Amino acid sequence: MRVLSFLISARVMAGTFLLASPSVAAPATQSSFDASVGFRYGFPSGDSRWNPFGAGLGLDLGYTLKFPVHLGGTLEYFFGSERESDGLVQTSRSLHVLGQGGYDLGLGERFVLRPELGIGLARVRDENCQASANCSHSNLNAGVVAAGMKLIWVTPGPSVTLGARYELMFHEFAAAAVVISAGVGF
Repeated sequence: MRVLSFLISARVMAGTFLLASPSVAAPATQSSFDASVGFRYGFPSGDSRWNPFGAGLGLDLGYTLKFPVHLGGTLEYFFGSERESDGLVQTSRSLHVLGQGGYDLGLGERFVLRPELGIGLARVRDENCQASANCSHSNLNAGVVAAGMKLIWVTPGPSVTLGARYELMFHEFAAAAVVISAGVGF
């Protein structure tokens, strides 16, 4: 009898939980324009001997529609890395331009979680210098795809954004990185 009573109670509780409609908060970014500037850092994934990411700066612009779909773009400059091997110094830097789309999930009145996908181009500048100061330069254009997540704290003043994404650059080479970001915007 105890078992039957337990099973009935469990079923009623499960049914109540499954049938209850949760209240979904509209994201604080709904029907609004946003812009932010901030710091970036790309941790190389795979062959860490070459890193066109490293520390960087970025600008994000976008608009969240009435239904919480976010459309935007990102402009980023990464200072890259430098490595020395057998008297040869190699330096890499990159400029990224991405179009992005995401979905804003309201987490209460002040927080928004935004999963997003991006596609764009990167311009990579490599410089190779011998100890005798003979340098050669090359510029490469690479395609970029990215998938990530942002957490946005919307305040009456400036908003604060924290993000992480996986980014893949591809051309004759492939470079991947986990890019973290922190920014302030309106």
